[in-house]
Amino acid sequence: MGVRTTIVMSEELLAAVRAEAGAMGWNLSKAIAELVHAGLHCRKPRRRGAVPTLPVVKGRMRPGVNLDDRDQLYDLMEGRR
Repeated sequence: MGVRTTIVMSEELLAAVRAEAGAMGWNLSKAIAELVHAGLHCRKPRRRGAVPTLPVVKGRMRPGVNLDDRDQLYDLMEGRR
């Protein structure tokens, strides 16, 4: 048997947890425990203040692109040019 505690959450979050519990055939306590467990194990822990590493993508500039022209960049990204 687990430890009893009180959890404060919004009505919207509670409704979502209840829906998940119903879909999985769990009671509310099991749903909360499983969701917390999954949340703790699905991400890598980071140290406080650690800077995340970003992927580096090799690429090249397209001829005629002016990085200072915001409108031209938006048009290129939207496929309008």
